[in-house]
Amino acid sequence: DVILSRIAFEEALYFFALKNEKKGVEKCKEAIKLNPEFTEPYLKLGEYYFLKRDDKKALYYLKKAESTPSFSKYKPQVEKMIEQILKTDKIN
Repeated sequence: DVILSRIAFEEALYFFALKNEKKGVEKCKEAIKLNPEFTEPYLKLGEYYFLKRDDKKALYYLKKAESTPSFSKYKPQVEKMIEQILKTDKIN
């Protein structure tokens, strides 16, 4: 459901802002489950894991985002993150 997915994602952003990362991750995953074509939760998880230096998970979510309908508007930023991850030579 598109609306419930958006609500879950907004809750995820709220939890990330409160530094409750575990709950933020859970809500992003809930948003994805409700609407697998919703780009932003994939990107948020990709960014989260990128910042945590968990390259394998970051790449997973960033690559998943590429298959969503509204990905094109985020493509330049995502490509930069993927490029940085791949430059590290190894994936954690």
